[in-house]
Amino acid sequence: MSSLIFKRPKYRSNGDFVSHLMETTEEIFKPLFGEDLRRGAFHSFLEDGDKYFLEVSLPGYEKKDVDISIKSDTLTLEAQREDRTGETHKVDRDYTIPPKAKVSKVSASLKDGILLIELPRAEGTKPVSIAIE
Repeated sequence: MSSLIFKRPKYRSNGDFVSHLMETTEEIFKPLFGEDLRRGAFHSFLEDGDKYFLEVSLPGYEKKDVDISIKSDTLTLEAQREDRTGETHKVDRDYTIPPKAKVSKVSASLKDGILLIELPRAEGTKPVSIAIE
């Protein structure tokens, strides 16, 4: 019977381990996503009653750096900025809009690095509460 030998790398601190973990994760996923994952835009999609919300993390971006467009059932988010060192950072994402969203009433705001896009539901698709007799 053969045995497997595992050598644990030696780290000086937890910070070294976390840095190593992030670098390893980036090496694994970079071929799939083609970008530095630590600079990517994190997002969440929520549904609350009569509205849908798309929340996107865009730290360091200003309103002038962000472009949002809608074509058919796709919302496109494009953002580009330069940091203090002159390095260019880009975000380019497509999101599928729920078929029940009222596209003509979409609104967006950017505050403290968080882009919030509100998509109201069309009138006939809002949830209705039914009383029990």
